[in-house]
Amino acid sequence: MLHKLIVSAAIILPTAALAYPAAEAVSQTTTKRTLAIAGIEAYATVASAEGTLAGAGFKRTVSKEELSFKGRVELAVNQAQARRADTFSMAAHYQVWNKGGETITLWFLQRPEGAVVKHVIYTLPTSIQSPNQVFAELTRRYGNPDVTASNKLSGKTAHWCKPVSPKQCDYTDTNLLMTVIGNDITLRLNIDDRQEKNVEAAVQAEARKQAGGASF
Repeated sequence: MLHKLIVSAAIILPTAALAYPAAEAVSQTTTKRTLAIAGIEAYATVASAEGTLAGAGFKRTVSKEELSFKGRVELAVNQAQARRADTFSMAAHYQVWNKGGETITLWFLQRPEGAVVKHVIYTLPTSIQSPNQVFAELTRRYGNPDVTASNKLSGKTAHWCKPVSPKQCDYTDTNLLMTVIGNDITLRLNIDDRQEKNVEAAVQAEARKQAGGASF
């Protein structure tokens, strides 16, 4: 339930559903907040995230793997040296957890030390919590939205983030998005959008090191 959530996200709500604070000033405190959803913060380990959700009564219904950081390095080295291998190291890619009408999807980022959470996506029907209740809880925890806007199709939007202006977020920082579409509310915790590129660069650097400086 929402009372267990700590999130960093943007909120899309029906146009008439909310009255946002009049001031759209850039927040000075956003980066000091710890954003999380269902007690899961950005960059949490797989074991930590799984333990938190299991402890809250969620059950894992989907679990997919991908090449781990080590596995990606192994693949790059094999390709550089024209070798073939049947198996490579794997790690968590994404998971889906359910409890009643609530669904939480975890997406993971592959790092040298292991997979960590890069996105937490929490969906619940408005029959469990209304958009106004969710919005009120977010503002209680994080203050007024840092960025707000209106859209004729989707209604109003609100974003808890590191803003660069009253209408634009800096996506190189952890941020939280809330959307209301039909009868579903979605909260999304996102990490720095440069991290995937950083991981790929680290994979290539480690592969070159292990392959003895071969070009990639």
